[in-house]
Amino acid sequence: MAFETKKERHDASNGLACLIQALVGEYLTIDLQNESSITGFVKEVDGYMNISLEKAQFEDYNGNQYFYDTLYIRGRNIRFFHIPKEISVKETIIKYLKKKFHKHSKNTTTALQRYRSKKLKQYQEETRGAIAEMKRNTQKS
Repeated sequence: MAFETKKERHDASNGLACLIQALVGEYLTIDLQNESSITGFVKEVDGYMNISLEKAQFEDYNGNQYFYDTLYIRGRNIRFFHIPKEISVKETIIKYLKKKFHKHSKNTTTALQRYRSKKLKQYQEETRGAIAEMKRNTQKS
């Protein structure tokens, strides 16, 4: 789940997948499409909401329970997430997006600013040189 495509990053940052990605390390209950439920610690989440859980407890629709050290769930099989009450959804999403995407946009902006300021300084030096040349020519005549 480490390799992310542009589409996956876009979907993750513009959908609710970023909420689940922000809950990595939290204890979460997930209801599946087939009336089963899984409870465990979120280990990894990708942009398509495929989830890897640790210390997972799987309960099928008959009530049978199975325990797994690690369990992988495809995003299309998920029906519902039970988010713990102590977690603020809005604050969690904002905090995650700032942490995940802030550095990238800041570096791009500063690189662009450095390029523009360098070009501006070059233009200013050329203009100063042209003005100095004009002053010298008018003093000679």
